[in-house]
Amino acid sequence: MNYVVNFVRTVLGYFVMFFEDNGVTELSLNDLKRQRHRIGEVTEVILIYPPASESWGFYTVVTHDRNEAWIFSGFAWGYPGEGPRGLETMLKVIGFVPPTWDELPPAHVAGVWTINRSGVIGHRYDEPSGVPRLKDLEDENNPSYAPE
Repeated sequence: MNYVVNFVRTVLGYFVMFFEDNGVTELSLNDLKRQRHRIGEVTEVILIYPPASESWGFYTVVTHDRNEAWIFSGFAWGYPGEGPRGLETMLKVIGFVPPTWDELPPAHVAGVWTINRSGVIGHRYDEPSGVPRLKDLEDENNPSYAPE
């Protein structure tokens, strides 16, 4: 199973409704616009950059209060480029205030960050010790990784 999908299900406790793994900003924006009517009122956006040993790339998780998540791989942060501009556009499409560039996490640093509707960044996990490894996620009996 994909690391990010497993992480979102196991650690964050969301039911994954949609997952795309193409890494193309334009395709992710198109997918978001097609899925927008199904997503409903967004409560939080989660930015995930997995540990290098588990996966590669930027993942953006859009969530709402029905405990469901939509995962996109074409948005990015921490550098000037198409992916970060796509993240800014995506946040505006769902009605969030985009954070400023200097508030976003650095590129290519494993971790998990959250963005609320007002554009405030939160921080959940750090690499190397705080981001669970896939082998830990697969152990359903491990109480350290129970959904919140």
